[in-house]
Amino acid sequence: MTNSDLLYSQIPIERIDSIGHQTLLQEFQEVGEAFLREFKIRCNLLPNSSFMDIGCGIGRLAIPLTDYLDATGRYEGFDITPENIKWCQHHITTCRSNFSFQVADIFNHRYNPKGRYPAREYLFPYQENTFDVACAASVFTHLLAEDSEHYLSEITRVLKPDGYFLGTYFLLNEPSVKALKEQKSSQPFFHEIKNCWVIDPQIPEAAVAYDEAFIAEIYRKAGLEIKEIHYGLWSGREPTVYGGYQDMIIAKK
Repeated sequence: MTNSDLLYSQIPIERIDSIGHQTLLQEFQEVGEAFLREFKIRCNLLPNSSFMDIGCGIGRLAIPLTDYLDATGRYEGFDITPENIKWCQHHITTCRSNFSFQVADIFNHRYNPKGRYPAREYLFPYQENTFDVACAASVFTHLLAEDSEHYLSEITRVLKPDGYFLGTYFLLNEPSVKALKEQKSSQPFFHEIKNCWVIDPQIPEAAVAYDEAFIAEIYRKAGLEIKEIHYGLWSGREPTVYGGYQDMIIAKK
């Protein structure tokens, strides 16, 4: 039995639904393994790489990585939900000491309304030029514009030169806006708030979309060069290479 097989068997099913659209263990596992393939193919992830997982949840990406990163590799994850971090520390770090997890006490209207730090002020707890690959899966879909710009600057700071960043988004461009107007999208983004679009103005971080051109500009300002964009299922379109629910951007420092 592999590390990941054992860990999947211990996942509390009730916690899976709290981190997105994955309500079944099989889907949870399939998504994590799909991301691992993307990291290897598009981000040059190697067994000895250092990896940062922003919004790590209950180990959706960490678990498959336990079978790929070797003892010289490094995984660092943080999340705003203490229960997720406690599970990862107890089940993953105890068997893989090079996998570390910590709580980020960041305010979020939906996920952490009692959080101490605004996202736009949170400093990632790592030194500059530390990571070969960074990932934020279903994170920028819950951040407002000022927070997103700050996160991108922090990602650039902690990435090594030529390091890769994989982020997922709801991107608004001509096809997705057309799908919204025709009610073919699964996410009704019709309320604009300071450079982004939300579903619920009362709880804006519940789901956030961005004009693709705006994202390209803040990536450029942060020092990240976009290499690839792949579109997901959310807007009612056929997915491109990635084949996931959200849109995916691959960038390089």
